[in-house]
Amino acid sequence: DTTKKPFIEENKPKWDNLICHIDRKFVNGTWVSGFDDIRAGSLLAANGGYLKLKISDIFNPSMTVESFGVWGELMDALRTGIIELENFDPVKINPLKLKIQSIPIQVKVLLDLHLRDYLYLSEHPDFIRTFKVAVEFETEVCRSEYSFYQLAAFAKKVCEEEKLNKLDESGLKKLARYASRLVEDRYKYSLNFGKLADIIREAHAYSKTSITAKDIQTVLEDHELSLIKEKMVENRKNN
Repeated sequence: DTTKKPFIEENKPKWDNLICHIDRKFVNGTWVSGFDDIRAGSLLAANGGYLKLKISDIFNPSMTVESFGVWGELMDALRTGIIELENFDPVKINPLKLKIQSIPIQVKVLLDLHLRDYLYLSEHPDFIRTFKVAVEFETEVCRSEYSFYQLAAFAKKVCEEEKLNKLDESGLKKLARYASRLVEDRYKYSLNFGKLADIIREAHAYSKTSITAKDIQTVLEDHELSLIKEKMVENRKNN
């Protein structure tokens, strides 16, 4: 429920907009600032609520030193629950003499990102610990060597994170066929990660050293049997 909590969408997540900007004046040969010169960014403005960001606005082919700085500061703030209000000055050319107390924050950050971004970022442990996949990406993709690799990478990550047996080649191919079945199109794969992950978890319970096509088939047959039983119960109620 976000009705009583701040919800901010930051479309330009530069340091000044997301973290902080402090105006400075050059007086008697030195830079000076007062507390009235502090302008907090959207990260602090979203404190106690939600902040939505598009990952491509931070991670892109033309990333700057500032972009890396923004991402690092965001991750530090989410990991520690504390934000430091200061200007972007990575080499400390003009450090501020103004001492600003660290501010505790509690923000849920919603990242809008593509599957390839998730697969890249998920190689970093801090990202996995900080962010959880709460929504699906694209609902479906065309069947190709690359999309099969995406599916395989996702399956591997689920198994590693949850300490499940890994899928062998037959299991991975069976999962891919199930992904096609979900969209009822042999030339496409479903990217409904929730359902795919559930199949992997259930198949693990039947597996020995690795998850095979037979294990996944057993799970699918269990689902079909449960569906038949549900329909039988429903028919009895209607009669």
